[in-house]
Amino acid sequence: MKKISIFIFSLLSLLVLTGCKTKSTTTKTQEKTSITSVTKSHIHNYSETVVAPTCEEDGYTLHTCLCGDSYKDNYVSKLGHKYKYSYDNAKAEISEVCEKCGKSQVITVERQEFYYGYNSLGNMVKTLNYRKLYIDILMELYNYAAETRNYTEKEVTVDQVLKKVNIISELDYFSYELTQEEAQAIFHLVYLDHPELFYVSSTILTNSTNIVLLLDEAFLDQNTIKNVNRLIQEEFDTINTIITNRRIELNADLSDQEVVKIVFDYIVNNKEYAYKLDESGEKTSEPRDDIYAHTVAGMVLENKGVCDGYSKLFKLYLDRFEVKTIVVNGKARRGENLTNHSWNLAMINNKYYGFDLTFYDTGDDARYYGMNNLLLEANREVDPQVSMGLYVGINYQYPLPEISTERLGS
Repeated sequence: MKKISIFIFSLLSLLVLTGCKTKSTTTKTQEKTSITSVTKSHIHNYSETVVAPTCEEDGYTLHTCLCGDSYKDNYVSKLGHKYKYSYDNAKAEISEVCEKCGKSQVITVERQEFYYGYNSLGNMVKTLNYRKLYIDILMELYNYAAETRNYTEKEVTVDQVLKKVNIISELDYFSYELTQEEAQAIFHLVYLDHPELFYVSSTILTNSTNIVLLLDEAFLDQNTIKNVNRLIQEEFDTINTIITNRRIELNADLSDQEVVKIVFDYIVNNKEYAYKLDESGEKTSEPRDDIYAHTVAGMVLENKGVCDGYSKLFKLYLDRFEVKTIVVNGKARRGENLTNHSWNLAMINNKYYGFDLTFYDTGDDARYYGMNNLLLEANREVDPQVSMGLYVGINYQYPLPEISTERLGS
């Protein structure tokens, strides 16, 4: 019994000692943690470096501390490129050099032969002069959006009335050895060839030496332009997916005729005619006359437009699928009425056919898909006036190509 008592006492002593040892170790650990958690405070001492804006990057002030911490403020907007262009007709190249930073590049203009207006300037006495001004106007208008340039607000006298305008750029047409009328005609060829220039005003100002390129007041905000371009790309991608799926289904490339039909159907199935609304918000029989309704902007922002919007969007997408397409402005007869109208010609199998998406969509009439020359001549009028070798009627229209004598099957 005595031996058992001694054993129990020894065991209890061991447990007590072990408990003391654990407690002691924990205390030392806590003390160590407490000591190492104390840090010295640091007061930043920043040096400042002013970074000037460049053509492509914003400027700012950089604040840097020796400890490595830094921040930026006092931002200054980027300057934007200011290009000067030279056109080499023999090489079909445009060379552009920024006057501010010296950035330069060469852009081929062979692609412009694809556009009917540009192509119509060939084989003329002043072909080189015409085409050089065409390219320079196009580059100035493209770069306004691409480089996020600023417009210049100015008051000018138009028809003896002082009017505020927003200027994208001015070009000295006199230096191209062209007349005022020729410069205006070239601008309208650019405008008809490139419906993606929706933000450009169709109104043009000229004086004794300069042609003035204007920004439409509906697109003063660059974000609006970017949003329209984003929606155009998204819609084009959707159409391209339809074409790709059809190609996979057939296990063959699609003909131009099949591509035209898909684009035509997409637009008439997803867009509607833009009518004015009355005071109660109900549709009237009058077409809208705002810039959105007359350009591709309204067609993608609102899915609505008048004949201009339909014809320009049709051309825009077919251009991207490399199907030659023309916007035609003139007058059209519906019933007994002859009104201003816009429609298209598209080349399929080396022949041009007529397409009137507006009449097809509003009247569900299949005649307006793939029209032949007889149908067009029966209810269409294009009456341009010839001047200086260029067609410079109400819309500075160009001479139209020969149209197929047969209708295009659907």
